[in-house]
Amino acid sequence: MVELVLIVGFFTGPRVVSRLLKEEELKEVGEILQRQPVIWDNLHANDYDQTRLFLGPYDGRPPEIVNCLRGVKSHVPYRMTPSGEVAHVETIDQSKV
Repeated sequence: MVELVLIVGFFTGPRVVSRLLKEEELKEVGEILQRQPVIWDNLHANDYDQTRLFLGPYDGRPPEIVNCLRGVKSHVPYRMTPSGEVAHVETIDQSKV
């Protein structure tokens, strides 16, 4: 029996917390990895700035980058000092798995 192993390459963008992700960058990373990357999105994270709680729109991710990705992993805040709840949503295109 042959065992298949899925190797995924994560990419945060040009910075650890990237405000903008560009299609050209993702295509280049995909060529280097020889597979489409999964975005590890730190835009929502607050472990680097605990005075900040992300409540805005999911911006800086143009729709055309979907064709360059295997999926998106959103790093949600885990140190919330303000009261409130944050929903965690993870999307991976199962047809590509």
